[in-house]
Amino acid sequence: MNRLAVLLAASWVGTGCVVHDTCDVHTVWVGWSSFVRATQTGYETSTACFSDFTQMQVYLDEDLANPSTANCTDNVAGFAGVLTGVHTIRVDGLSNGSSGVPSGVPLVRDVVSVDISDVCADQVVDTQPGESVVNLSYAVPGGVCVPGSVMWFKVEDGYTGETIAEQDETSPNPSDPNFACSTQTPVVSFILPGQSTFTLERLEEAVPGAGTPVQSGYCTATDFDTTTGVDTRVPAAGALPLADGVVCPL
Repeated sequence: MNRLAVLLAASWVGTGCVVHDTCDVHTVWVGWSSFVRATQTGYETSTACFSDFTQMQVYLDEDLANPSTANCTDNVAGFAGVLTGVHTIRVDGLSNGSSGVPSGVPLVRDVVSVDISDVCADQVVDTQPGESVVNLSYAVPGGVCVPGSVMWFKVEDGYTGETIAEQDETSPNPSDPNFACSTQTPVVSFILPGQSTFTLERLEEAVPGAGTPVQSGYCTATDFDTTTGVDTRVPAAGALPLADGVVCPL
């Protein structure tokens, strides 16, 4: 090729139609670079896995039949064949039973919406599974607790439909003083995963061991959402009104 031909060929570089590699199907890697856990003084962020959960379960678009499972220390779980577009990813850190929470129950969670682009390279999604302290505010009849009474409750996971928190006559300690009825601080507090939706199924004032333990109850299903690293008040304002002599269905 002569010099003029070379110059003419070079002049076409970077002009006209440009071809990009695009793909409709992708491999997506989901990671968890840090966690947010509730403590006695607030919330702490850690990059290390914890001893009370060792397995991570990841769901793509709530396909409950095909989760991706990995050890927490693997730091990543993958999905193949993901189509271009917007997807929901849920990451659960499952209890191993060492902290008293039954094995398989989610302790930490993150739920993210991601837009998977049409580039052909594998795509990476980072998450931060965490917790939220839930405070159930209640009002007992007449503003007076029955002597020796404690608060029993049941909360269902809005994603799985399973019971995720419960305290009642079947619990290891039905008289747990952490849930003692109080009119000075009428709040039931416990920890749930963050970035989630839940349903309070029942809240009862009960005297464990009594012939008829339940003294009053609130049985209206109440939905609420949690945010990682933020306390959740239920209800957002006011209190859940317990009615005298009302026993909630199991």
